[in-house]
Amino acid sequence: MFFFRQPLLFLFGCVLSLSCTKSPNWNTTFNKAGMVNVQELDSTIMVNLAYSSPNNILGYDIYGNLNQAYLRPDAAKKLVLAQKKLQAYNASYSLYIFDATRPRRIQQRLWDESELPIEERSKYIAHPQRGSIHNYGMAVDLGIWVDGQGLLDMGTSFDDFSLRSHISSEDSLISVGALKPTHVQNRKLLRQVMTSSGFLTLSTEWWHFDAMERSATKEQFDIVE
Repeated sequence: MFFFRQPLLFLFGCVLSLSCTKSPNWNTTFNKAGMVNVQELDSTIMVNLAYSSPNNILGYDIYGNLNQAYLRPDAAKKLVLAQKKLQAYNASYSLYIFDATRPRRIQQRLWDESELPIEERSKYIAHPQRGSIHNYGMAVDLGIWVDGQGLLDMGTSFDDFSLRSHISSEDSLISVGALKPTHVQNRKLLRQVMTSSGFLTLSTEWWHFDAMERSATKEQFDIVE
């Protein structure tokens, strides 16, 4: 038996390593936390999670097998209302989700692996200890999809951490040619349907909307780990 001990330990280590690298069961994680699948409330809302692809700030698939957007029920209901308002404006338009509930373990990875300098990083990526509203299930990142055309042009891509993404600087950016008037018009349309449905904006990110103020969110909900 002595001669088989080390190979068995090695095999056990390999199995343990594989199990540790396996993608989490996100559906179970979100369901246990009381989240709802947005598309089960409104199937016309489009979902293409940026962190489930290489098209994000880290350049690789962070989520793994997650392809659905989850939110707290209150936030999801507000989003469904925003979708109805957008489609009433134009039936060929749809909300297009880049990210929704983001577990803190993913927030930690974004913080640790970002190449942004610390002073810049803290402007765009909430420190995991403090937590993002995304970590509570009360924030969503999104744009507008147009049937037959693709994403409505907002002047930058999702997670573009530059001044051009700041909604507080849009007029000055138009004046220097960094944004076109149509970019700002498209952003205003997105803001109109979202804020009229109960969401709050973030001055540095045109795509980000909170369903509740931070203080109230932290009082009422737990972080999704």
